[in-house]
Amino acid sequence: MPTNPEFNDGLYVAISNDGQMTGNEMLRELKEHQICPVMYFEEGGQRIVPLFSRPNIALQFAKRNTPRSFQIGIMETSPRDREKIEADGYVLKEIDWPNKRKCSVHVLFLEQEVETHNMGPVSNAKFFRGTGSG
Repeated sequence: MPTNPEFNDGLYVAISNDGQMTGNEMLRELKEHQICPVMYFEEGGQRIVPLFSRPNIALQFAKRNTPRSFQIGIMETSPRDREKIEADGYVLKEIDWPNKRKCSVHVLFLEQEVETHNMGPVSNAKFFRGTGSG
C-alpha cells in the first residue's frame, strides 16, 4: 500500500472506547463518521494528548491505561489531526514510554477516511490509519 504523504512523520495517538461502546461500534464510528476517541490525561492543569513515534509504544500505553474490558487501538495522525486536537484546547506531548496515567477520552472529529489494520499478535487491538484528506 503506498504511503500517504500527509502521514509521513509517523506520530501516533492511543484511542479507547472508554467502556462506552463495543469494539465494532467504535470501528463503525471511526470508519463511517470519522469520530476518533483519543486518550488524554491531565497534568499541571493541562489536558495532554500523548503522541508516540512508534505504534507499539502507543498500543502499550493504551493497554496500560485502560481496563481490560475496554476496546483500544492506535491511530497515526496527520499534522491536520494534531492541529485540530490543539484547537480543541489540548496540549500535545511526545512520550517515549507507556507510563501509567489516569486517562480520559476526547472525541476527535477527523476530516479523512480511516482504514483499519490488525497489529498482529496483540489480541483485540487495532491499528488505524487515515487514508485521505478531507
